[in-house]
Amino acid sequence: MEKVWGIYHTYSVPELYTDNEFLLWEKISSLEPILRGIEENDVFNRELDYNLDFLIYSTRKYGVEFDFEPSSARRIEKSESFNKWFNFWKNHRKTMDTCKYAEFIHKLVNNEDVSEYMPDTKWNDEPKSLIK
Repeated sequence: MEKVWGIYHTYSVPELYTDNEFLLWEKISSLEPILRGIEENDVFNRELDYNLDFLIYSTRKYGVEFDFEPSSARRIEKSESFNKWFNFWKNHRKTMDTCKYAEFIHKLVNNEDVSEYMPDTKWNDEPKSLIK
């Protein structure tokens, strides 16, 4: 497989991270600090970079838009759309205390209903206008 940024990855089961919007956010947010702590030229770092770009580009299935198509020469750049999506889920995670978050993850992993833990809106919903 050609190593195209956003397409190439080393995950054996990529669906584990991309079939749930919150888990996708969580995986992206967990990879970035790891990458900051690894030397730029490290081979392990390069594979993590490919995986991170794959995950970032996977947000398209949730309506995130990017300014250009993936290529082998250029890394995926976080778009305004991606940043809005990422911050939406970051803010939602902050609404859950440790116990509520543990319950949520437990139910999510066990394929139970997690609707009570999900936000009432989507990341790309337009703000409701004020009625005068």
